[in-house]
Amino acid sequence: MLFKNGLIVMLAFTLCACTIPTRMRNLSINDSFTANALKDGKMIYGGMVSSQDDWTEKQADMYSDLARSTISSHREDIHLSEPTYLIEHLGKEEFYRIQQEFAKNHELTKESITKISTASNSPRYIMFSRLLSDRVDHQENQHENKTSDGKTERVMEYKTTRHVVVHTKVYDLISSDVVLSGEMWQNDNNTGSGSSRHNGSFLQNLVVDFLRSEPTYPEPPSLEGMLEKAFTGIAENLPHKSCKETGLAECIKHPTKSFLW
Repeated sequence: MLFKNGLIVMLAFTLCACTIPTRMRNLSINDSFTANALKDGKMIYGGMVSSQDDWTEKQADMYSDLARSTISSHREDIHLSEPTYLIEHLGKEEFYRIQQEFAKNHELTKESITKISTASNSPRYIMFSRLLSDRVDHQENQHENKTSDGKTERVMEYKTTRHVVVHTKVYDLISSDVVLSGEMWQNDNNTGSGSSRHNGSFLQNLVVDFLRSEPTYPEPPSLEGMLEKAFTGIAENLPHKSCKETGLAECIKHPTKSFLW
C-alpha cells in the first residue's frame, strides 16, 4: 500500500513538472505577486494595444476582449474584470488616453496608475498588454521524386510563417510597482505545395524554371489565432498554487494549473 501511494505521489508531481508551460521571455515577477495575492486582490484587464499599428477603437476592443476571455478560460481561479469596468469608472476618453500612453511608452506614469487606483475601488492589480511585433515571412523549399514512369517530379513547398511577440505588464495599484513583466513569443505557419514533371536534363530544367509561375504562398495564420496562443501562455505564467497547496487530487485532475514553482 505504501508503495502504491508513493507511486501516485510521484505520478502527480511528474505531471506537474512535465506540464510547466513555455516561460515568458525576460519574465520578472515580484515576490509580493503570489497566487493568493492575485486571488484575493483581483485584477482588471486594462486592454491590448499595438506598438506597430494604429488600431481602430473597434480593433483594440476586439483584441482586448480576446485576450481577457482567453486568460479567464484558462485560469478559472483568477477573477479578471473586463476593460469596460475602467471605462465606466474613468470615462471613455480618459480610458483610451491611458491605453495610448501604454502603447507609445510601454509603461504608465504614476499619475495614470493613481487615477486607475482611485477609480477602481476594489481590484488591486491591472494588466496591460502590447503587441511588440507581428511579422510574416515566406519560405520556399523543393525536393524531387521519381515517378513510376521514370520521370522526375519536382515538388515545391511554400510556407508562410507568422511571428508574434506580446509584452505584458501587471501593476500593483497600491504600491504602483510593476509586479509582473515579460514577453510571450509565438510562431506558426501554413504550407502549400505544387509540382512539375521533367526528365532531369539541364535544358528542360531551365525551361521548367522559366515557365514556372510566381509562387503562390498560403495565407498566414490569423492574428486572432496567434494572440489566443500567446495569451494562453501568458495565463499559464501567472502565479499558480503548487501541487502541495492545491492537493493531490486537484493536481492530478488539472496538472496544467498546479505547478511546482
